[in-house]
Amino acid sequence: MKTDLHTNPQLPQIGKELLRKLYSKEITLTDFNKECAYWMTGDISTMYYKHDMTEKPKALQEYEEKLQNDSTYSLPSTFWNRADIREYSLRSAHAKNENHANWFWLHFIKKYIPLEDKINHVKIARAIESYPNTIKTFKQELRKDWA
Repeated sequence: MKTDLHTNPQLPQIGKELLRKLYSKEITLTDFNKECAYWMTGDISTMYYKHDMTEKPKALQEYEEKLQNDSTYSLPSTFWNRADIREYSLRSAHAKNENHANWFWLHFIKKYIPLEDKINHVKIARAIESYPNTIKTFKQELRKDWA
């Protein structure tokens, strides 16, 4: 099934207009990316690092402590099907995925904002700085591999 993004009712009007201009060749892909980057800087506060505020279940904390002391320690597979463990795992995975996506998006939009636009570059830099060094280092290594 083919979907025309520029007619998608869930896409905001600005997105539809940008896609229409791109499809009709009124703007280049570089211009499209630049306009999208500016569009996203208006909502950059949502792209700061989000800590997973979910408290780790006590049973999982105990398991991790025992595992540190004894690497052969294991649990029955039913442990991972417990509602509290599943819910925690889902919330943590969601927060992690959202953080990774935002980190990549921040670097993407940074490339398309002109260097002369210092205000938006400062906004982006502050958002990027909100991420822990472990994520930054890991992601920078990935970016080198993709370059």
